[in-house]
Amino acid sequence: MTKYLLILALALPMSAFAQDTTESSPSSYTSDEPSFKNKNGVEVLPQAGDWSVGINATTALNYVGNIFTSTSNNNSAWWQYKGSVAPLVIQGKYFVSGTTAYRLGLNLNFHSSTDYYQVVDDNATSPDAYVEDVLKASRGGATILVGIEKRKGSGRVQGVYGADVYFSFASSTKYSYEYGNAITETNQTPSYSAPQYSTGTNTPSQGYRNSELKYSSNWGAGVQGFIGVEVFVFPKISLGGMFTWAVTYTNQGPEYVSEEAWDAQASKVEEYTVASDNGYDLNAGIGNMGGQVSLNFYF
Repeated sequence: MTKYLLILALALPMSAFAQDTTESSPSSYTSDEPSFKNKNGVEVLPQAGDWSVGINATTALNYVGNIFTSTSNNNSAWWQYKGSVAPLVIQGKYFVSGTTAYRLGLNLNFHSSTDYYQVVDDNATSPDAYVEDVLKASRGGATILVGIEKRKGSGRVQGVYGADVYFSFASSTKYSYEYGNAITETNQTPSYSAPQYSTGTNTPSQGYRNSELKYSSNWGAGVQGFIGVEVFVFPKISLGGMFTWAVTYTNQGPEYVSEEAWDAQASKVEEYTVASDNGYDLNAGIGNMGGQVSLNFYF
């Protein structure tokens, strides 16, 4: 029953769209301010001063298509921004004319977590006694994107093209450990359950265990061009698709892994730190070879 209600809910607006399309007509326009109004005199195309936001319509279309195929893969997570080579950002557009818009994207992210791992208490006589290992993590970052968009066409079908540039920065990521079982002279290889990250030199099997991991801050920049099309199915609402081609650069700082172990000669716990070299990535290519469909709103 739910399936048929959804089909009906989709059929009604499509019927209204068909009527709106057959009775709409182009009105007067200029090269910078194209105008196309429906039978009620409502402007269909974006105009100077309009804002826009877009969402990924691919999952929505998959959901609708799966209704008719009776598949169980009906993903309804529609509010996802369409991806590209550049890091995902919340993106909007502002139209300075009917054919030109400035694009702005921003992403701020911060993360802090504490995970607990139960492990056998090495100092207890009961096998059912446990202590906890604690792993704390923190990181943050920001991305900003700016660009310009041009469009061509005076009807419901609009060609879209333009370019974006972006800059991203990620602060250092840090993981710190607190173990329930300490390393001592009588217990030089204590039990632990917190996940370990090998440096390739010192491994937990040799009696070492992580005490701290630190990834240095890194930054990236890129530029991308895009070209696509939008079809205005309703006034100020369109379905669109585009391809992107981008060049991106990412600079990665060194990685530091600190490990602790019992030093028999010094008769104490020693900490060893191993650092990796700096590096960078330079990439160029099409950012969305599979293609994506966006649902765009103008207001």
